[in-house]
Amino acid sequence: MGHVFRDKLKALKVELKKWNHEAYGAFETRIPELTTKIEGMKLKGEAGDLSLEEVKVWKEDC
Repeated sequence: MGHVFRDKLKALKVELKKWNHEAYGAFETRIPELTTKIEGMKLKGEAGDLSLEEVKVWKEDC
């Protein structure tokens, strides 16, 4: 009886990993990309060069 529950948990784990990857993407590749984007927006913000659209995106992403 315990093996049935274990097998169901394993199947759930596989599905959750698949969903997470589809919903949020591969973080290993996104972290450097987002870090670079944030640094660029910080520099533009400090220089006062952010457009209203960029400010909106900044608020949504952060």
